[in-house]
Amino acid sequence: MDAAREQLANPGERPVSQFHAEKAVERLPGIGQLADALVAELDKVEDEATRAALRPPLEQAAAQAKAALDGFGTWLHETLLPAATGDFHNAINFAGVFKAPCVLVSRDSRSEPSKSGGVSLADRAAPELRSFFIVDGEVTEEELTIT
Repeated sequence: MDAAREQLANPGERPVSQFHAEKAVERLPGIGQLADALVAELDKVEDEATRAALRPPLEQAAAQAKAALDGFGTWLHETLLPAATGDFHNAINFAGVFKAPCVLVSRDSRSEPSKSGGVSLADRAAPELRSFFIVDGEVTEEELTIT
């Protein structure tokens, strides 16, 4: 869990999308249910002595796993999800891979360097995308290239 948290908290150039963060929060409880199902499978063991010997360590391991998952789920919901910003990257990748005719609307945050890292939208767009912008009410066409 610590390694996953570290990777997700420091994604580098591939920020986590809100969609994927939401799905992780939504589906994480299912993993805890797997631990419960494993403990329930113990009831199928016919030998009473074996069941009695295995139940305490198995229940303890399941409880520890569920506690770790609960903590990770809280972190996903309270920390990662509000900071998830990678949806734009997913849209650009989708459009580039599938040559999808689409309109991407984004505010170029060059005026807010702390948010953009000082890199413009045109600098980050896929080279094969041709874009039309409305800038100060004027339609312009630009060939976008990665620099």
